[in-house]
Amino acid sequence: MRFIRIAGLCLVALAAMAMATAATASAQPVWQVNGTEVKGTEKVMGTGTLKLADTKTLLGESAVQCSGTTTGTIGPGKIDSVETITVASCKPLKVCENVETVKPLHLPWQTELYETESKVLNKISEISPNGEPGWSVTCKTIGGIKTDKCETEAGKEGNEVQANMTPNETGTFNPTSKADCSEGGKEAGKVEGIITTLSEPIGKVISVS
Repeated sequence: MRFIRIAGLCLVALAAMAMATAATASAQPVWQVNGTEVKGTEKVMGTGTLKLADTKTLLGESAVQCSGTTTGTIGPGKIDSVETITVASCKPLKVCENVETVKPLHLPWQTELYETESKVLNKISEISPNGEPGWSVTCKTIGGIKTDKCETEAGKEGNEVQANMTPNETGTFNPTSKADCSEGGKEAGKVEGIITTLSEPIGKVISVS
């Protein structure tokens, strides 16, 4: 009887360990401020430089590079948002000879952390009924003044950003991200670059756990 009792306790312990392991494996990434999960919301700002490209225009890949800032929130948990984007400066890279305007489309945007294949991603999606996130670029080209609007497609992986696990949080746009563009058509749009997220006001450490 003593052996059966000990064996039973061992099985209970093993089951508890298995449940704990499963819970850890299935745990979703969450936003943290100063090492503590965000239960409410915290104001944040972002700063960085992005390359916006339409890879399939009639003149080939058209691209510009823009620097600027964003404002938004993180929390609760895995949820965050982008409320404003201020474009500070842009320069032409390909096809575009002079940048007239660059604007974000359909702000604010909803964003949400999740993990897949050991990578933490931050999926950007619309806040209904605003429309899908995207950008509008107006350029002077050899063919005249052109306005190209690129919007992400609902449910596509193209609107994902990898969140590197370093304070303060740095988001690297997936170079394979795709968007549908008015000039290049389906999945012609691409975003590359890095955005660093900081607390507003500055002073707190933003991270993902």
